[in-house]
Amino acid sequence: MVIRPQPRTIANNPEATLPPLDFSFLHIPTLESILYEDPRSGALAPEQPASPPPPPPSTLNPQRRGRDEPEVAEKPLPKVYMATVLRLQNNEIPSVEPLPQVLSFILVNPAALTWLDLSFNALTTLDEEAFLCLPSLRTLNLHCNKIADYLELLKLQRLPPLHTLTLHGNPIEQLRFYRTFVVALLQTRNLDFSLVSNQEREKAKTWGRIHGLTDTAIDLRSLQPVMAQRLTQDDPREAAAKPAAARPKGR
Repeated sequence: MVIRPQPRTIANNPEATLPPLDFSFLHIPTLESILYEDPRSGALAPEQPASPPPPPPSTLNPQRRGRDEPEVAEKPLPKVYMATVLRLQNNEIPSVEPLPQVLSFILVNPAALTWLDLSFNALTTLDEEAFLCLPSLRTLNLHCNKIADYLELLKLQRLPPLHTLTLHGNPIEQLRFYRTFVVALLQTRNLDFSLVSNQEREKAKTWGRIHGLTDTAIDLRSLQPVMAQRLTQDDPREAAAKPAAARPKGR
């Protein structure tokens, strides 16, 4: 009797590599839209739930409610996938606020997600609660969005330290102390596809202590005005080093 080896499939082998769940380049206008989109790639869960459909996008965000939106019964059941990588890049997504709700509908285990790509979208702000459903997240791509306020990054501080973070291509990249601030705040090992050296990390920690950043959660209400002043004002040592002709003349 010949015993043939069982094929290595995702269903019977949990250790098999899962393909990325890929919703990139689909002109998706909101995160809720992926509930009813077919991805470019992804591993369907062995058993699809026979539960009622989720609320329509207008229910997840009442501000987007439209008069002509079809009833819930007309919406197809979202498919459920198994994935550790979610690709949402090159779309038109303006907000990550509904992320926990959306992932709870389309993923068997959102907490297993290790890589989230939201690059090349229309994000202007982040949401403090949106990423807390992803305790295993190691790579977060946010480059080439429209994030202009460095204080938005404080909303990522409750995440476990990320291995890789990308933010280049956002207006925030042009702000004073950008890279030092991000390394000191989030302790990422790789920023904007550039490895953070031990020397740079120690320098950022020292800078962070001087400017009031700690390893504990920050009280945004008390920190915002302080950081806003320190990160935008000129360094007195730099001002002193400028040529006298470049300084404003007093009366």
